[in-house]
Amino acid sequence: MSVTIYARVAPSMRPTTTTTLQSIEDIIESVRSGVYEDRILLIRETEDDNERKALKRNTLPVFYPTVLPSVDTRLGEDSEPTGIVQFDIDKKDNHGLDVNELYTAVMKHHACIYAFRSPSGGLKFGLLTDFARTPGEPIEITNRRFKIAYRLCLQLIQQYCDTRFHDDPTGSSLRQSCFLSHDPNAFFRADCKQLALNDQCHVPPPVPFTATEADITSVQILLDYIPRDLPYDGRFKVNACVLKMLGRSGIGLLMNHWQKEDRAELERQLEEALRGAKYGSIYLLQSYAKEYGNYKPSNGGAARRHIQPMPCDYALRPLSTPDEATASLQAIIREFMTSKTSHFVKVTTGAGKTRTVLEALSREVGHNAKILFLVPTHDLGDQIIKTYNEIRVADITNAETLRGKLQRPSIVKFYSRKTLCENKEARENLEEFGIGIPLQYCLSQCPYQGVCNYTLQFNTTTNIRVMTHNEWINEQSAWFNGSRTTDTGGTEPNGNRSLWVPDYIVIDEDILRLGKVQKESTSKRFPSIARIILDVDTGKSLRDAIWNHGERVILDAAKNTKPATPSLNLPLKKYRHAYLKSQEDSQHSEIIARLESYVQSDDPTLLDGMWVEDNAIRWLPLPAPAERYEGIPTLYLDATAHPAVVQRLLPGVQFHSIAVRQHDDVRLFQLSNKTITKEWLTDKPENLPNLVDGLIEIAKPYANVGLITYMQIGEERDFAASLAEKIGASHYAHFGDLRGIDTMKEVDCLLVVGRHMLLPKDTQDYARALFSCETGAERPIYADLPVRMKDGRTYRLNSMIPKDPWHQVVYEHTSLSETLQAIGRARPVHGPKKDIYVFANENLAINTEVSGFFPFEQYFKQQVPLVTSEALERVRDRGFVQLMPKDLTEQLELTAHQVKGSKKQNQIASELVANGADWIEATVKFEKGNVGQQTYLVFEMPALKRHLDKKGAQIMVVDAVASDAALTD
Repeated sequence: MSVTIYARVAPSMRPTTTTTLQSIEDIIESVRSGVYEDRILLIRETEDDNERKALKRNTLPVFYPTVLPSVDTRLGEDSEPTGIVQFDIDKKDNHGLDVNELYTAVMKHHACIYAFRSPSGGLKFGLLTDFARTPGEPIEITNRRFKIAYRLCLQLIQQYCDTRFHDDPTGSSLRQSCFLSHDPNAFFRADCKQLALNDQCHVPPPVPFTATEADITSVQILLDYIPRDLPYDGRFKVNACVLKMLGRSGIGLLMNHWQKEDRAELERQLEEALRGAKYGSIYLLQSYAKEYGNYKPSNGGAARRHIQPMPCDYALRPLSTPDEATASLQAIIREFMTSKTSHFVKVTTGAGKTRTVLEALSREVGHNAKILFLVPTHDLGDQIIKTYNEIRVADITNAETLRGKLQRPSIVKFYSRKTLCENKEARENLEEFGIGIPLQYCLSQCPYQGVCNYTLQFNTTTNIRVMTHNEWINEQSAWFNGSRTTDTGGTEPNGNRSLWVPDYIVIDEDILRLGKVQKESTSKRFPSIARIILDVDTGKSLRDAIWNHGERVILDAAKNTKPATPSLNLPLKKYRHAYLKSQEDSQHSEIIARLESYVQSDDPTLLDGMWVEDNAIRWLPLPAPAERYEGIPTLYLDATAHPAVVQRLLPGVQFHSIAVRQHDDVRLFQLSNKTITKEWLTDKPENLPNLVDGLIEIAKPYANVGLITYMQIGEERDFAASLAEKIGASHYAHFGDLRGIDTMKEVDCLLVVGRHMLLPKDTQDYARALFSCETGAERPIYADLPVRMKDGRTYRLNSMIPKDPWHQVVYEHTSLSETLQAIGRARPVHGPKKDIYVFANENLAINTEVSGFFPFEQYFKQQVPLVTSEALERVRDRGFVQLMPKDLTEQLELTAHQVKGSKKQNQIASELVANGADWIEATVKFEKGNVGQQTYLVFEMPALKRHLDKKGAQIMVVDAVASDAALTD
């Protein structure tokens, strides 16, 4: 059947409103005619890649083959797909590819509607499909569905042509421009047959977010400070705050709290507050408890060392037994296998989640099913292989039928080139320096071609493949689908002749790890950056600002060249030097490249994790699967991921949380009034020996001690190893490298010394990238949070909390998670008898069982105070002291050395706070009208006001201050 499809044509790839509608047939006819011949000849004769790009950009019109965008070429709710999926094969990205042969092959496919040589001599062609936008479907969902259509077409055409090729990555975007060209033999088929694939292009809807932003007991502790007969206005504020954190589950809590005769009206008010709840946090609820009740929050610093954990009468939901947890996990795995939907399962560290999944793979998965099992490290991969083979052997032994003995999945682990490459010269010159061995070197110059263990490992028929997380994110190895012998006797990758596509993916631990923020500041090299920032600063959205300056972005992108690849004709040592020099000299900007892709596609997902701050565009690359793995049912296993982060990064994935009880013989003790921070360890020379002496004392009753602490302190790069040697620990590890470590499961004592803590700026950046949270860095604040005791009681522990709830989410996902991972290395659910000591005064989450608390003074020497009892009484009588050397020496009778520097002054301030003073930062207006900041320790505010009044000054604003120690204690 003949079809007429129209596309929008624009005078150039730059954003414009001067567009026309033309049929695809007319567009291809213009390519056949000589209208663009002179321009195309000039482009093809131009050797410099940048000049060639500029000529295309400046002289050639474009058409939009895959979608009819709005008149201004942007995607909008009026945009409709054409049904065409286009491919753009560039010669420089496909070394050795016979473009003419591919051209001939694609024209023979019944769905090929057009094909022509590109301006640079490559190939562009389109396949016609039944892909369409369903009524009422948001355009962003259509965009995501189109990526699936593109992937299906790519697999189909590569298999049909029996050829592996690299396509332009923008081909998977719904909106893409295509340069017109000159090709007298351009192909067009009016009666091509559609590929039926629209029904296969499903995007799972976002799973409703059921996890609460705070646990109900933390809320109840603060709610109990608020009077039960609060008037409506105050009650509404509290209701909105609580319901934003707890959702509908908070209605029952509030119904029980408020004393109001008309219960039906109260319920209506709560429903109204639930609908209008926009913001809520523990900090905000704490402020209401202070405003309406008698709650007095801690200001931090040394004063907190006098606040002991206290019992409270709140019942917590029981934790699962190991058997109950295993049954719950097995049910989720069965659902995953049968429904082929993705699930994220958060299970207590050390509960045996990985083994449970491996048992299911041996017992419940068909022997022909293909499983990709991804782990964070090669060591963990080795453990997976060992454990699975033990399970498989036992299952075969116990099987009652021949089928049960023979038809059982087998497993293999793939290794990196660095481990298996047979070519020692290439390995030592390239892989050892982090340089991948180029495929063309393997194909044309390697003497081990055909007998290399690295390439041969991919020829396996084993159906469970174990690899590292890199496979989920990075470009796939060219050898992934195996290899074959060529007609000339050489060896080459199978390419798409025998694709290995997993039926299921299992990802174990920490796949949602966040990386480093990239930054592109304003510069003369990329003028578009300054223009975009100016637009954002004047109120435009980042998307609109980039689009407004799309032409400038494209011009800047032309200068944004990637590092040049050296010639393979060079000796390997010279190749390495040239490669590293090229990388070092490169000024390639990933942010500019991303902005260009956005201008070309109008795909807002390309701007995820990007924002403007401090005269720069910043971008945090967010974890996401490579396109080849999108849509494949995936089971994510993790012990500490935050549900809000999971929902943000994996919106179509169902989240489950399984909290498991510790073994009865495992006890966890926590430091109650201090954290062993990096700052404390470097503050004074005597602190480290003090720590060592205390740890030795704790470790005396134990025979096999494990240690987890910081990797580096000051100039000591291997602090964990050094401290382990000093205290006699037999095993050690450091924060940041704990996933999968199994060496501590047999220890009878584990010392977790310190805690991993993001810098405030990193927390701010992560919250901005993930949740568009614009809150800046904050001074610490504190709240009483519940602690689950092993004996069934509940305690309250004064703990630091961020003011912004998104900062709390980031803290739990990145910092607290590392403490919980450290505890989990001792295998507290299934491991043997042991004691765990945690030297961090932070709330360890509601599902961590604590056997008891111990004060710092129990094992460690105390700091000699600077403020004597006599000096304290003098300051109390006066009512205040200013935190400046002159006033401190006069009022406390200290020497100039004793008050010199911020550390000494902070110690003095913390000692006064511990004895009841308020540490404030006051904005003071002086007699002559000048305004300045002054810091005081205040016992009686009226006394300070009288003192300033005598000097003709007055306090304008007062802010509470927490000690610097509070930032980390």
